[in-house]
Amino acid sequence: MKKIIERFLDYVSFDTQSDENSKTFPSTSKQLIFAEHLLEELSILGFEVELDKFGYIYGKLPSSIKKKVPVVGFIAHMDTSPDVSGKSVKPRVIKNYDGKDIVLNKKNVLSSEKFPEIKLYIGKRHHCKRWKNTTWSR
Repeated sequence: MKKIIERFLDYVSFDTQSDENSKTFPSTSKQLIFAEHLLEELSILGFEVELDKFGYIYGKLPSSIKKKVPVVGFIAHMDTSPDVSGKSVKPRVIKNYDGKDIVLNKKNVLSSEKFPEIKLYIGKRHHCKRWKNTTWSR
């Protein structure tokens, strides 16, 4: 079974940028490519899943116990903002973060001065996304 970091790195490799001028759902066909990938993964994990014509995935994980327990639901976006390309994302894992600035690319730095909350991750593993010609956002 894939580790969570492997899944994260796999998921961000898909370009799922949306198109706000589109009249279709989802707004780009590349979002369906990612949806089909998720559908397959969820199925392998034991979910009963379906993908509708609008790109929505519905899944149910049957209970593994006889006792009645609360139902839990999850909702998430599969697309990314039309403002930032989803192409050429190059994430990296920073192990034992030292609290210093993180250079994202030639133009952009994740500044510990501008974003002091990143110091909460000193000594921890941190995931960082890099895009060409864009600034980092949370």
